[in-house]
Amino acid sequence: MSKILLGVGPTKINKDALREFRGDIELCRTDFSRNLVKNQVQKLNYFFGENRYSFAIPGSGSVGMEACLSNLLQSGDVIVVGVAGIFGWRIVEMAKRLGVQVLVVEADLGKGVQLEKIIELLRHYKVKLVCLVHLETSVGVLQNLDSGFSNFLKERGTLLLLDVVASYGGIELELDKWGVDIAYASTQKCLSAPSGLALISYNDNARREIEKNAQKVNWCYDFSNIYRHISEGVYPYTTPLFLLNVLDSILNYIMKFGKETYINKQRHSGTRVKEIFESIGLKMLPESIWEAPQVKVFYTPPELDSYKIINVLEEYGIEISPGIGKLKHSIIRLGTMGTAANTNELEYLDEIVHAKIKALL
Repeated sequence: MSKILLGVGPTKINKDALREFRGDIELCRTDFSRNLVKNQVQKLNYFFGENRYSFAIPGSGSVGMEACLSNLLQSGDVIVVGVAGIFGWRIVEMAKRLGVQVLVVEADLGKGVQLEKIIELLRHYKVKLVCLVHLETSVGVLQNLDSGFSNFLKERGTLLLLDVVASYGGIELELDKWGVDIAYASTQKCLSAPSGLALISYNDNARREIEKNAQKVNWCYDFSNIYRHISEGVYPYTTPLFLLNVLDSILNYIMKFGKETYINKQRHSGTRVKEIFESIGLKMLPESIWEAPQVKVFYTPPELDSYKIINVLEEYGIEISPGIGKLKHSIIRLGTMGTAANTNELEYLDEIVHAKIKALL
């Protein structure tokens, strides 16, 4: 049996989706490559939602994060960042490097950000952008969003940015309903595609702001220029053709599979992981109302270093993720994103957990 990846990403590449993959290397600026580049907008909107400007750029999810901030912000702007874990703090760090004033609303451990606290800040500051992480994989928290919050932002002309790196393809996204003006994702989590592409999506509100900044942003990140080229079937730099080709094959597979079925499989598998570890007495880190469906994070007992569990599972071919930062030795993190939602592998996990991990507790 090959190694079982049950961490929080990357996931195993979806080999079933690649059976019809056109693996030969095409040159850029052929009919095939132009159609591939143009069609990505519609296909990425299968999860992002209709009528959005969506495309892939070379890089990781963090590249998408920085690119979105760079396209919207100028030195002196004021933004609010809701922080529930490590990746919220990463947004803070990137924004500060752009010279903007950052107001932080930090959630209690295991909870999402209270939107009311953000609203209160907006009553006292002229805020250009609010940033949130939808699924904070460092703690397994899923951020709530609602139309009331988005309406409040719209009334004040404040844009909303959402990190959907770990939820794109794994949770039903309602970006328009939530009032999300711009979002970024990546390919190596719920899609189970190779890493190397950041996925960008924005609406007309964000587009207008992006166009204002078009000549001020880093050339490689200039969304106005990138989208203009993509509309013609090319990139302003060398097209990441192989990665786009693989991504296209995987999106085609998911579309045939069906969005609801694909997402539900990940959610049901997450529930199974929760059952397995709660049955041996481990407690979830996030409170139940903030719990993500396909990322499960558990405390280990105070006297037990989490790496003991991680190392035993590794001996039996199962890879899970440790905590980050202060939680490095006190939690374990598991994901059932994309190909990790595998019934046979989860039953094997159950067997090893009860035979080997339970004895450690």
